[in-house]
Amino acid sequence: MQRVFRASWDRWVWLITVLFIALMGVLPLGIIAYGLTGTGGNRSASIGLGVLMLVILAIIYLLAPQAYQVEAGALTVQRAGTDVTISLGNVTRVEVTAGWPIFRGALRLGASGGAFGFYGAFWNKTLKNFTAYATRLDTVVILYRAQGSPIVVTPDDADAFAQLVEWARRR
Repeated sequence: MQRVFRASWDRWVWLITVLFIALMGVLPLGIIAYGLTGTGGNRSASIGLGVLMLVILAIIYLLAPQAYQVEAGALTVQRAGTDVTISLGNVTRVEVTAGWPIFRGALRLGASGGAFGFYGAFWNKTLKNFTAYATRLDTVVILYRAQGSPIVVTPDDADAFAQLVEWARRR
């Protein structure tokens, strides 16, 4: 059995993403335009900075989770760029819980903190090191593993997802 679960954005991800795009999407266009039409100064540096900001925006988008596919023995986090496949044979427990306590006060250790989602490496007092592929803060599913750090995901239908992962990890 295989099923795909949507990873829709909550209002916080929408808000942070819009603000981030305004900063990293619109501002670079102005910088590039100034570099192309402005006088004096280092025009190539302005163009380079604008292009760099757009490249960063593109990379962050490509790494953002868009959906989760569960099948026998594996969870695949679908992204616009390269997908991530996680073995479920190592999962010892699946927990559905509130997301705010997980991310409130969490340190980002190479992660996106809201633009297109909350994903990457994090640390908090409860889970210690964990990897998140999240797009919302209301309800999360934590996959505890025998080896490796916990994985936090946010499928739209968290309860059905958790039940299917319980089935799939035994296959």
